[in-house]
Amino acid sequence: MKSEVSRLTLSDLDRIEEMDKQIYPSEFQETRETIETILREGEFNFGVYAGGVLAGYILCEQDLGRKVYLYDIAILPAWQHQGLSKLLLQAYFAAVLNKDHIVRVVCRDTSYPIFSDEKRMNSYGYTIAEDVFEPDGYFARCSIHEDSHAMILVPAKDKKDTSLS
Repeated sequence: MKSEVSRLTLSDLDRIEEMDKQIYPSEFQETRETIETILREGEFNFGVYAGGVLAGYILCEQDLGRKVYLYDIAILPAWQHQGLSKLLLQAYFAAVLNKDHIVRVVCRDTSYPIFSDEKRMNSYGYTIAEDVFEPDGYFARCSIHEDSHAMILVPAKDKKDTSLS
């Protein structure tokens, strides 16, 4: 099956909102307004298309400096475990590395093995500058107790400077 990655735009808003409902329980779903703001303000939002349909996405929030926050990466259940998240991450990291951005990501147990893999991050041109375990740190706004890791990923050339977080 042919897959391709492209930048997301506001025209993808309805589909992302539908996907969010298929992927996440209601208490984890983002509001339409939040997704719209992220799409409008961010340049590092990508979708992966498989079989001609949007099967997954990666959303990012940006500040005015070098930092970006990898807000969400999600693949529809029917398309999981087929390498689509890898395609999204390759596109995302190539784009943020091109702009020399520092990436912040908060990982659940499901995504931590991906982002804590130094070899994988190096293949994207990044290295782990900070990895802080946060007991009960994820979904606190939903009163759900789940541990997380707050991570800072820097371009490999910045490895010695961990004060960038």
